[in-house]
Amino acid sequence: MSPLQKAALPLCATLLFLPLLQAQDVSDVDLTKIRQEVAAIKSRQEDQRQEALQAAVTELQTATKSPADAGRAYLDAIRVLEFEGKPNANGTFMDWKKSSVNVIGSHAFQQVVLVHLIYLQHTLQHASNPGRPADPDAILSYLKELVKARQLVGEADLRKWRSDEQNDFRRRTEELLDKPLEQSPFVQAYQMQSLIQGARDWEKSPGNMDQIIEQAVRGPLRKAKNPRLLETWDVEINFEKAIMAQHSTSLASDTLDQVILPNLRWRKAQDQMLLGQSGPALQEMLLLIKTYPSHPEWNRWLKEISAFLEGQPASTQNP
Repeated sequence: MSPLQKAALPLCATLLFLPLLQAQDVSDVDLTKIRQEVAAIKSRQEDQRQEALQAAVTELQTATKSPADAGRAYLDAIRVLEFEGKPNANGTFMDWKKSSVNVIGSHAFQQVVLVHLIYLQHTLQHASNPGRPADPDAILSYLKELVKARQLVGEADLRKWRSDEQNDFRRRTEELLDKPLEQSPFVQAYQMQSLIQGARDWEKSPGNMDQIIEQAVRGPLRKAKNPRLLETWDVEINFEKAIMAQHSTSLASDTLDQVILPNLRWRKAQDQMLLGQSGPALQEMLLLIKTYPSHPEWNRWLKEISAFLEGQPASTQNP
């Protein structure tokens, strides 16, 4: 049993068995004492949950030291999830490992596993204290690693692989980046479902850039009116470019250039307004309106810039 497997053993629940009490019997028991005992049981359960969370986070720190370490951790998880307990498990696993060496051993896939585990680690940390906001800098650093992973996936030359290897690479990459963490091979192999359930108001898909960056990064930065808010838009723009690099069609390229990127630039300009940079923001908005008259959001853009200008004195100069 691996250390991570031990760390994520199901929490021991202490069951309290009490006889069913009729309304007339309540006066015969010490309710204060019972409440104290129930509170003590709940406290022990929470202590056990926190210990399991911290143990899992500690083990993940080892697995996230490098893409190669992450790749080895993935092999361990697959061995537990798909082979452990079956006849000739070790031999069958070694055969699968040998046949999957191109996929599992590729740098692109190992980088995908790395970002998956980093996000799982952030999720467990959030679950340990859901009332505490995530560290925007730490999440922004994670998102830059996510962009790197998407870029590597897009640049991976799969032409020399067998067709089944190509499909396996795409399937496993999608599983790690686009599926909810509840479907993670790590969460399933090490029975971590109960641990991540405590992460409330938290995006569960490691690759959902827009939701992660809005919830965990832009919210706190907007509240503080931190200029780093604008950096988050550059990260998301690079992310979208990395995704589109995986698609060679002219339609995908046109969608990126004509729809997705202009919309992100508009939203960035809105945050420039928030930061008091209304001059550059207005110039960018006007440029977008003039350059992309067929954009699906064009009418909304025009209404928003008109509403802003109507609220300004006629003599106002751009700062």
